[in-house]
Amino acid sequence: MKKTITAVILFIATQFIGTAIAALILIIPRLSELQAEDGMGFWQMMDENMIPITVIGLLLSYIMLTAIFLSMRYFKPADLIKRVPENIFWISIPLIIVAMYAMNMLNSAFHLPNINEEAFTKIADSTAGFLTIALFGPIMEEIVFRRIIIDDCVRRTGKKWAAILISAALFGLIHMNPAQMLFAFLIGLLFGWVYVRSGSMLPGIIGHIINNTVAVLGMRYFADNEFISGDMDFTDSAHLAIFNVCLIA
Repeated sequence: MKKTITAVILFIATQFIGTAIAALILIIPRLSELQAEDGMGFWQMMDENMIPITVIGLLLSYIMLTAIFLSMRYFKPADLIKRVPENIFWISIPLIIVAMYAMNMLNSAFHLPNINEEAFTKIADSTAGFLTIALFGPIMEEIVFRRIIIDDCVRRTGKKWAAILISAALFGLIHMNPAQMLFAFLIGLLFGWVYVRSGSMLPGIIGHIINNTVAVLGMRYFADNEFISGDMDFTDSAHLAIFNVCLIA
């Protein structure tokens, strides 16, 4: 599974490289000036500018990753909008939305620590951050974890469910945040299954964008709303009823 390993390594490496480039762009030109005025060091400036560095770094990493994958012929631009039969498309989108909500409720029941909550909230407050999390991130992740990894694993193992499980496990691990890892694994299973069944990334991309957009808007405007956040008490009959309806749907 050389292509799978390569894709994951490149996904991680380009984020480090993108962050380093963003830090050089934002900090180095001002370092001597700020050191003279405020006595600020490099790492202090890094800490105070971490949000714009992170956003710019991610955007740079996605640009680099796209260029690398295209040059290596890991995917084609046409793969992003490969048509899917209308009946499958219009069933899959509501399915994804309802399933994502049920998975978010299930994930909340474990009360896993969210070590990135503050950083994500700050990133979501900017337009560039919103676009990075809600639009560019989902597209890039669908390319890597569905188009490249699932296709590669199917070719190597010949088993679609094994490919979906491997892709979902890697998708969960790559988030490196306890509060996101379980949900990412579960949603990875769903997106992988829809991709294999439909033969198109389009339903997964749209579902992924919807999920991340709702998450960003929830952080910005509805952080205390339990029905938006999914932080629910399953001993409450109303919450349990909503969860059961989602599962049935």
